[in-house]
Parts: sequence; C-alpha cells; structure tokens
Amino acid sequence: MKSTTIFAYGLVFSLLALPVVASAAGLVPCGGPSPETPCDFNHLILMVNGLIKFALFTLAVPIAALAFMWAGASLVLQQDKQHAWTEAKERFQNIAIGFAIIMAAFIGIKFILYTFLETEQYDFVRFLIQL
Repeated sequence: MKSTTIFAYGLVFSLLALPVVASAAGLVPCGGPSPETPCDFNHLILMVNGLIKFALFTLAVPIAALAFMWAGASLVLQQDKQHAWTEAKERFQNIAIGFAIIMAAFIGIKFILYTFLETEQYDFVRFLIQL
C-alpha cells in the first residue's frame, strides 16, 4: 500500500510540474514569432515524422533498456526462487519480442514503400518520412 501511495504522489507531482517544463520548441516546425512561416500541410507531416522518430528512437530504446535492466535485476536478485526465475526469463522474452515488433514494423514499412513506388511517388514519400 505504501508504494502505491508514493507512486500516486509522484504521478500527481509530475503531472503538475509538466506544464512548467513543457515546450513545443523543435516539435512544431512553424507558426512561431512573425518572421516564421505560417503552418501548412508540409509542416504537419514534418511534425508527425518528428513525433514518430522521437517515439521510436528517443523513447522506445531507453524504455527497452530499462526494462531489460529490470528483468536482469530480478533474475539476479531472486536466483534461488524457481518461479521468479521463470518470470524473469519470460519478461526478457516479452521485451525482446515487443521491441523487435516495433523496429520490424518501422523497417518493413520503409522497405515496402521504397520497393513498390515509382520515382515521383518515391520523392513524395521520401518527403513524408524525411530520410
């Protein structure tokens, strides 16, 4: 019960502190002060592409690394318990499968797009996913 209370207080504090540290600098590529260009469809595509790259490479990789560390720590700390050992190995497997699915989907979609598109379509999709 105590850990749940600590988690709840931490969650409330982080949600209250989020507006103070939140900033769209770099996320929204347009529409800032007057010298910047107004937003259009191209800027929307750039923003979505930035969000996807952020989610895949800035969030997914560290989260997977932390999850592997958590599974490894539980594996090492509870060596004498057979049930805990089996659960930790299953966690390793689930984390690896999930991370592989995320990366395979990203790579597979890019591969399919580049394989089947003509030159002018390829240029448009290249703009869409910003390679």
